[in-house]
Amino acid sequence: MVNLFLYIMFKNFKEYKERRKKLVFKSILKPCAAVKSNIALLIPYRNRVAHLNQFIAHFNSLVVPNDCKMDIFIIEQNNDDKFNRGLLLNIGYLLASKRMAYDRYIFHDVDLFPDQNIFDLYFTCLSYNIHFIIPKTEHKYVQENYLGGVVGVSGQTIVKINGFPNNFFGWGGEDDAFYNRLALTGQDVIYRPAFGGYDVPPHDPPTQLEYNTVKQQNVLTDFLQWRFNGINQLAGFFFINIEKSNGFLSSNEIQEKNQNKNIEYFFYQINYLSEYKNTRDRLSEERKERSSSRASSRASSKSISKSKSSSKAKTKRCPKGQRRNKKTGLCENK
Repeated sequence: MVNLFLYIMFKNFKEYKERRKKLVFKSILKPCAAVKSNIALLIPYRNRVAHLNQFIAHFNSLVVPNDCKMDIFIIEQNNDDKFNRGLLLNIGYLLASKRMAYDRYIFHDVDLFPDQNIFDLYFTCLSYNIHFIIPKTEHKYVQENYLGGVVGVSGQTIVKINGFPNNFFGWGGEDDAFYNRLALTGQDVIYRPAFGGYDVPPHDPPTQLEYNTVKQQNVLTDFLQWRFNGINQLAGFFFINIEKSNGFLSSNEIQEKNQNKNIEYFFYQINYLSEYKNTRDRLSEERKERSSSRASSRASSKSISKSKSSSKAKTKRCPKGQRRNKKTGLCENK
């Protein structure tokens, strides 16, 4: 009821931006003490080979703290539909969490390269939800409430907010929905470092055709849908074609490029649409298939039960003074 009220009370997107529940951003003034940790870094990806090569080269130059390990999951959208960052990150989380329960999951754009101080923070302050990017001009985002680029949270937080929405097609909106989900579930405090920074290589912005043309509608509707539109929709990957792949680089090139023994890369190509136009249609079809399967199973169970009853009826006791012939099944005089 609260979410429905919030959705109805906003007259337009501007009013929503002004009146939505705000997160509290706090500063991390100095690096936290080093702790042993395993980190999963999730990268939603498509058609950015140059940045991916830069990313691997840059991370090779960084020093992983002692007793720490980082697994990097590169989740490539392998179809021609609009880019769906939220869905790719949800799939990345589910793939990573099947491998192990990581101490932190970091949602990370492929074109953001941290300095060593920021990189060290990836492995510490594990009880904090951290937005590693400080909004400023060189990051192209100056809004205080911006929550994109690089964000680290626990697995418990991801489950609690149900990850990202799966139905935001095109650039824009999923960060807003992620922000709102944190606020709605009481994850009110987000930390940001007051030190360190990122190199941000130039690249072309998305074209008009690549943007999410229904971003505002998507964001407002997510107040109603967030409990069931997220990672819990994707259990079992019934409609998603996933291939573990070295897609953009050969095995030898990966071996050659990845010289950091404490970092391992996992490449997955995702075609989540198949012949269907969008995830909503496919999920609806999936539900129908499951419902039909359950109905068929129930009918089969009834048939078996009826058959057993019929069988029992056919094998009534023989009349007094007779017994059943085991070979013929007929009653005969003793």
